[in-house]
Amino acid sequence: MQYHRKLEEELNEEAIHWVYNRVFRKDHQAPGFALITFGKAIGTGALRKNMVALKRGLAGRSMRAFGKELAYYWLARFDQQNTTRFHRDNAPRDAYLVLGYEPTAVESKLLFADHHQFVTENNLTSDEYYRRYNPLFQEGEEHLAPYTTELDPLDKQAYHIVVINNSELDSQQTWGVLHKAVMKRPEKDQARIVNSMMLYLKPPEAPQQISPAAELNFLHTDKVNR
Repeated sequence: MQYHRKLEEELNEEAIHWVYNRVFRKDHQAPGFALITFGKAIGTGALRKNMVALKRGLAGRSMRAFGKELAYYWLARFDQQNTTRFHRDNAPRDAYLVLGYEPTAVESKLLFADHHQFVTENNLTSDEYYRRYNPLFQEGEEHLAPYTTELDPLDKQAYHIVVINNSELDSQQTWGVLHKAVMKRPEKDQARIVNSMMLYLKPPEAPQQISPAAELNFLHTDKVNR
């Protein structure tokens, strides 16, 4: 299933639906992630505005599908130039990571591993998987090679949104994937700014993690965490 599309400036309802079908998956035909590339001149403010609009559009679909609010777990903006191993970001069981990439001179790549498909095809429990094939170790990562996709190279002069199903292996709602970032050549005198929001299916009794004021600050701040 295609996971990459290009838009000029703004998300629309059709594009939000396209993302939802690829990320909020319950089969292995959908990739579990999606990439949207925008024109090169939209700016960081418009990028973050699109991220918030995407969250709101996905929230409506999630409420209809699961009867739960798709809420913020965190909002952040940082300079990320560290190579990682395949991992799931720390978040509640049913969680979805939205990353907004700004233009950069730093060479990098992003990869996804469908560990859920690996576990299903090998009839493993989640505990067995992490005990025998933990992807934080090289041997575990090697077993994921047939289930790994390297994201299309990002145009370094453009703006991008990547949406990732970050749910746990034992989620009963949707099926997650692992992700990792590889820095080909870190450049400490340059910035690789990533705007990040973690979303999750909030139980009705749980308090809100993020206030409307925090969302507003995310939209307009110039601050970048190092």
